Parts: sequence; C-alpha cells; structure tokens
Amino acid sequence: MTLTELLPPSPQDRDADSLYDAFATWVGLQGITLYPAQEEAVIEIMTGSNVILSTPTGSGKTLVATGAHFAAMAQGKRTYYTAPIKALVSEKFFALCDIFGAANVGMLTGDASVNGKAPIICCTAEVLANIALRQGAGADIGQVVMDEFHFYAEPDRGWAWQVPILELPQAQFVLMSATLGDVDRFQSDLTRRTGRTTAVVASVERPVPLGYSYAMTPLHETLEELLATHQAPIYVVHFTQASALERAQALMSINVCTRAEKDEIAALIGGFVSAARAAADAGLDGVELDAGPLSVLRQFHSGLTNQRDDAYGEDRLALTREVLDAVRAAVGPDFLVGLRLSCDELAPWAGVTPEHDAEQVAALADRIDLLVVVRGGPYSATAYRPDAHTPAGVNLELCAAMRRAADGQVPVVLQGSVVDVAMAERALGDGTADLVEMTRAQIADPRLVAKVRAGRAGEVRPCILCNQACRVRDNRNPLVSCVGEPRSGHETVDVDPEAAIVPTGEAPDDILVVGAGPAGLECARVLALRGHRVRVVERTDRAGGALRAAAVGPGRERLADLVDWLEAACQRLGVTIETGTDASAATLDEARAGGWTVVLATGGRPAPFEPPGDGTVAVVDAASALAGGPAALPDGPVVVHDPAGGPIGVGVAEWLAEAGREVSLATADQI
Repeated sequence: MTLTELLPPSPQDRDADSLYDAFATWVGLQGITLYPAQEEAVIEIMTGSNVILSTPTGSGKTLVATGAHFAAMAQGKRTYYTAPIKALVSEKFFALCDIFGAANVGMLTGDASVNGKAPIICCTAEVLANIALRQGAGADIGQVVMDEFHFYAEPDRGWAWQVPILELPQAQFVLMSATLGDVDRFQSDLTRRTGRTTAVVASVERPVPLGYSYAMTPLHETLEELLATHQAPIYVVHFTQASALERAQALMSINVCTRAEKDEIAALIGGFVSAARAAADAGLDGVELDAGPLSVLRQFHSGLTNQRDDAYGEDRLALTREVLDAVRAAVGPDFLVGLRLSCDELAPWAGVTPEHDAEQVAALADRIDLLVVVRGGPYSATAYRPDAHTPAGVNLELCAAMRRAADGQVPVVLQGSVVDVAMAERALGDGTADLVEMTRAQIADPRLVAKVRAGRAGEVRPCILCNQACRVRDNRNPLVSCVGEPRSGHETVDVDPEAAIVPTGEAPDDILVVGAGPAGLECARVLALRGHRVRVVERTDRAGGALRAAAVGPGRERLADLVDWLEAACQRLGVTIETGTDASAATLDEARAGGWTVVLATGGRPAPFEPPGDGTVAVVDAASALAGGPAALPDGPVVVHDPAGGPIGVGVAEWLAEAGREVSLATADQI
C-alpha cells in the first residue's frame, strides 16, 4: 500500500490530527515505531510549523521527510526534497516512488528531469536555489525539505542552501542535519521570514547503533572484502569531482561478481530468452541482441570491465555465446537473431580494439544471422551516435574490416552516421557492408526508402546530424523527433502534408509568404503540396534566414543542407522565391486587396540584454555575430551569454574559439 492511498478522501478531513493518524498507521504497516524525536517533528510539520531537526545519524530523519511530503500533498502544496549530490537525489527519488507512487514523484538534477511537474520533487540544492532565484515568492513551492543542511556553511556550495531560505518566504521549511550545533539564529530568522512558528527538535541519543571501523588496506581490497561479505551498497565519498572520476576509473577493474553469483547470470540469460520469445509471439521476424557500447554483454567482452578470474574471465565471449545459444533454442532456426557488437571501444590500453574484435566476429559469426558493427564504450559514449562534429560514415573502415573477418559467414551491417543515400549505395557497391542502417536519416525523412525506390533520391530530406530531437538515450524519455521533420514522432496526431491536397472542385488560393527562412520555406512547401499558388519574398539576397547564418563553425556546416533542401523542394513545386525584396506595409495591403492571403514568417528578434557594468561593454546578438563574422567583433576576450543552455551558445563559442578568439561561456545550465 502506498502512503498516498491513506490520504483522507475529502480535503475537509485532512486536519493535522487526521493526517498524523494516517501517517502513523502507514508507519505501523511497515513494521516501524516512530522514535520520540520523529514523532515530535512530524506533529510540528503537520500543524504547519517550520522544523529544524538536529538529530544524530541513524535517527530516522528520512522518515520525517516522508511525513513532511505526505502533509504537503494533503494540503495541495508542492514539496521539494534536496540533497547535496546526485546519487542521493536518485536514491531518494526511487524510494519515494515506492512510497507515494511514481506518478507523484519527480527528479531534477540539472542534467536530468523526470516527471518535473510532480507534487514531490527530489533535486540537488543548486537546482532549488536556481528556481528560487528566478521565481522567488511566485514559485510553486509550498514546502522545502533540506537534507544535510550543515552544507549551509560550506564556502563553495553553501549559497545553494542559503538562497531558498532568503527567497521563498511562502514555503514551510524542514531543515535536517546531524551536525548543526546552535540553531537559535536559524529558528528566529525562519520565523521572521516565513511568518510560521519554527520548532527545533534536537536529540543526542542514537536509536540505532552506528558501527564503524578503520582499515589500512588499499581501497580496492577493502571494497572487494565488503562485497564478498554482502555489505553492499557502498558509497565512496570524495571531496572533489575530479578525484571521484579518477577513483571511478581506477575501480573499473574490481570484480564485483563471484562464482557464487551464477544464478544471477542465469537470470540474465533468462531475460534475453523471455524478450526474444515475446517478440516471436508478437509476430516479429527477428530480434537484435545488444552487445553495443551501453550493454552488459560488452562489459564481459572488454578488458576494461571484465577482470573476472572464473570461466567468464578466461573466455570473455562465454556469456554472449550462452545468451545466443539460449535464444536460438527458444525461437528456433527460422527466426532471425542479430547481434549489435561494439567493435572498437576507443580505449586501446585495455578495451576492445578492431584487431581483437575481428577475432570475436569470427568466433560468433556462425551463431547469428546478422551482425551490426558499432563503435564506443564507457569512455566514448558519444562515438555511438555522434553529431556533425564527426564526419558522416564514421564506421566505414571498421565495418569493412569486420566484414572481412566474418568471411561470408554472416551478413554485416554498416552503422554510424550514414545519412546520405549516395554513401549507403557506395558502401553496398564496394563491399564495405551487406546492409546499411540509416536510423536518423529515416527519422529525418520517413519516406526515404520509397523515394529511393522511385528514383527520387535527390528529394530525400537531409539529416543534419544535430542530435537535438532524435536522441534516444535521454533519461527524460522525450518523443524521438527531428528538427527538420517535426512530424516524426507525432504521426498519429499531425496531418501528413504530402497527403493533404486542395479538395476537388475548390480553387487554389494565392498566398504570399514573407520570409524565406526555414519556417517560411516549409510553410510555402506545404501550401504548394496542397495545391495552392505560393510566392515567397525575402529581404536579404539569399534564402535560409537564421539557419543559413548558423551554418558556420565546427559541426554546423550541415545546417545549410536543410535550407538547400527546402529551397529545392519549393522550386520543384512551382513556388516563386524572390530574394532582395522588402515587403513593406503597403506591399502587404496591396496583396490583401488583390485577394492574396499573407503569411508572415519573418522570425523573432533577440531579447534585450544589458550586461552589468558601466555600459561600455559591446553587446552583440548571436545572429548578428554570425552574420558579421569574428572580425566584426571588438578586439579582446568574448563572453558568450547563454541563458538557456542550448546548442546556440555552444555553437557560437566553438565558432569564435576556432577563429582564435579568447572565449568564455556563461550559462545557467549546470551541464
């Protein structure tokens, strides 16, 4: 039973006593009895007071936080639960999902957003502080529960614990820590700022003994001992991110699995088998098993991660063979079984290399019906689906080498930024591959195959490799779509422009589109597809608008391909495009008077920005900077101000740096 189910059904019945009784009932169902300090804190919270909970480690402050969230939900208030590190945020998020139901809990960590509009939000302190700075008393925040509040005094990060108290007077605060000391000033200040009574609940008694021990053995040996004695999970705390990353890399070789865990491996194999059977039962023709960069099978293949001293370490392909054999036995000989295989982890000191994987391909070829060659591993995640900074067809040579290793035993598939039909045809023609995977290309143009078959390859909408809307490895789980074909991912709700034509018997309209940027050209293209007569006027001497201007600098050149395609599509459909033509108010009035429908697609204007200082700093918007070039900017260092945290700021910064300018990027984005 979730705690949410114990909410009194009527808001009128949700007084403090009823809420406490419901919470205490749930606690009892968990086999728990509240400690006196917990009971006192929860009662104060239910009655609307701020609470400063200063009790020892192990005294159950997390349960008090749960009671606080319950009270906030009952009162229809949004509650934020902060922690100092992302790992703790994630841990609290999953725990609260079990308690309140996944629909009622969200998570924000700066680089991840899950169910961001939920009534209970788990987040890092910095995320809440940024919301408080932006929205202040107008923020939809009725309660703030801050764990590890002693970070308030930390020189570098303390601001994130201070700001919400200063900027959120509407919120009820629950401040928790085992090491607060004297809190009188917090008590009086919170009461003054929020208008609420502030209760201090303090105790020096630890209800549950806290065990500790000291060890002089190397860390990796200590961790292996803890794992062997079933004392996981284990948190290894570092004072800096750099040292944490260094330690994480050093611990990659720890063997966290033992021979006694073969039951878990059997369960893993069973999972592959169950999924394959489900696919076969659903009428599919085959499955592809994943041994790519993000898979558990690759971890067994690689010396980076497989340091086992058992049979799975001696033969790193053993688990993959067992999985393939078990799946084949379950689905039969006529069902296609493919394998997506990382053939280069780009970590030659210990990882899978093309030379090693040629041997792996030869060893696995007789067990599979299809081999998809991919690249990437734990140190090169972006190599799997690179953006336009990496040339298209990045895996051509790798695929050719693996096809030679397969020696005709299995068809080999080329993957890796193959977005041009001509490149795919060359790869098939010169023996690089037997098949070509074109995933992003078909998101950009779902009719790619039909157009090629009809001899219209030149009409295929280009993929510009921007990765802005088609990222499938995104823990926010957005729809997979495309900036050039926004109907992708929305096919069931968006009208297909190529299927919508002027109804028989109705005369087409005369339409004037002002602006030949991407929006204006797409508008003209769709209207022409529907049978209308379209004229486009553009003030500058070239179509393309801001997208054409943005097609400069590292990885941005392909942006111009989309503009070229739109312009060519319009021309094929008979759209008249007039550049160097300014559409005045009189021109528009004349067009309307002549029966023309007018569409304005002139784009937006940069938001005004006044930098701090004496007003002598030159401010140039991104579009103007791109149009004028680096030489048009004043001499000296350049600050790129990016309030959104998106590709525009990064692209401009890269472009200026490539031109030799000293560049700093200022953004609210934490990534």
